[in-house]
Amino acid sequence: MDSLFSGRLKVVFIGGILMLLGCGSSGTSGGTGGSAGRTSGTGGSQTGHTGTGGGSGGAAGAAGQAGPVGSGGVGGAAGVGGHGGKGGVAGAGASNGGSAGGSAGAGNGGVGGSGAAGSTGSAGLSGSTVTATLYNPDLQTILGGPATAVVGAFSPTFPNGLIVGNSAFEINITSNQIIYNPLANLTYGGGTFNGFVFVFANAPTILGVTLDASSNFNPTNISFTGNSVSMNLSADTVATDSVATLDLQLAP
Repeated sequence: MDSLFSGRLKVVFIGGILMLLGCGSSGTSGGTGGSAGRTSGTGGSQTGHTGTGGGSGGAAGAAGQAGPVGSGGVGGAAGVGGHGGKGGVAGAGASNGGSAGGSAGAGNGGVGGSGAAGSTGSAGLSGSTVTATLYNPDLQTILGGPATAVVGAFSPTFPNGLIVGNSAFEINITSNQIIYNPLANLTYGGGTFNGFVFVFANAPTILGVTLDASSNFNPTNISFTGNSVSMNLSADTVATDSVATLDLQLAP
């Protein structure tokens, strides 16, 4: 077999027959070119299809229904002419443009309840009967009295001279105090008891007796029972401006 190269053709003599063949390497390049053409064609097909348009926008939502109108609040009952309850909150408007609910009417004020009558305070010793007796030098010997008065009818309850003793004095009794004022400058005589016993009738029970802070002299001794108070002044020194005030604690 004889062959000749002429440009890109190869001339081959086989058995006296002349054959022309393309160059092997150029043929391979041509094949590649054809493949590329198909690829380009396919691409053109893909590009040529028009994309489907987007769907039409949905229809606008229907307007929502208006919210319900709030009902007015009921006025609360007040102890003393109370304020009426506030009206209910207006209904909220529905979404998508619903109109808002109307304002609620204000509730009417409740009628004020009538208050219970206040309890009457205790009158204490006021209006009770008191009997005062002056003893000296002991509780078996009466020096002055007895004298009886109504507490609160006069002030002082026992003015000077109503109970006769060896010196001047006056005694005032209020709803819860016994106030003793000596009206002389002296020292009382000594003894087991030189002083006064006060006995009450139609009065609250006496629960205790203490010397008030306003006093400027101290009796020798003070004591009490459920219906009486005793004040012993034995050997006490007093002046015209002296005062002894006894505070009485009474049962309700």
